[in-house]
Amino acid sequence: AKSSSFPSAKATGKKIAFSLDIPIDSKLEPSDLQEKFIKGGGNGGSKINKTSNCVYLVHKPTGMSVKVQESRSLEMNRRIARKRIESQLDVAMNGEESKAEKKIAKLRRRKQKAKYRSSKKYDSNTDEEDVTIKKDSLHDKEG
Repeated sequence: AKSSSFPSAKATGKKIAFSLDIPIDSKLEPSDLQEKFIKGGGNGGSKINKTSNCVYLVHKPTGMSVKVQESRSLEMNRRIARKRIESQLDVAMNGEESKAEKKIAKLRRRKQKAKYRSSKKYDSNTDEEDVTIKKDSLHDKEG
């Protein structure tokens, strides 16, 4: 970890530590990534607008890019950006076999199963009630 040379850190006497090499699980090479730190904007007050805590990450071989400003922490935004670009590359390379697509497919199956169970549970009761209601309404009209 390197300590910061920002003037604000020196003025307050605090050391801001950040690592340049974040370990990642996949086969992303640090040389394939281009990071830019840009000033953020939006909610969060003037602190967000003054500091370069927004991360713009580009995967050079594919040209995919991610821009992240989830938190006020530069380090946290870097981690989030790497996870997102890793996920995007996984989907692009593996398609339906990617982690994200498998998770979505699992949720779809779960939802279909719940819908099937619900229809099985309520459709049979609803049909019987509809038939008795129709019979009763016919008798009311006749009499």
